[in-house]
Amino acid sequence: MFFVETQVKGQVNGRTVLPMPAGMEKVTEVEKLVRAEGPQAVDLYLKSAIEGVVIKWAYLVNDVVTQESSAAFENGQNPTPDVELDYWSTRLANLR
Repeated sequence: MFFVETQVKGQVNGRTVLPMPAGMEKVTEVEKLVRAEGPQAVDLYLKSAIEGVVIKWAYLVNDVVTQESSAAFENGQNPTPDVELDYWSTRLANLR
């Protein structure tokens, strides 16, 4: 639930928040176990959660990267260069 709340708060603040997968706190422990016992020790639930969240990240980042600054010109508007600079500053802050 924490990750959903974080993502919603990020969206409200105009930021992209990349959620962490469920079970993330076990990654180091599972990694040590896999090194010691081999691939059969993989936690399939954790593996699936990580794979799913990486796919979600790809979509979220793609949404940010494909945004167009040309929206400021819609409806016959003639924005000043400051609007373009603000757009890029906001986009940079969103990706940090």
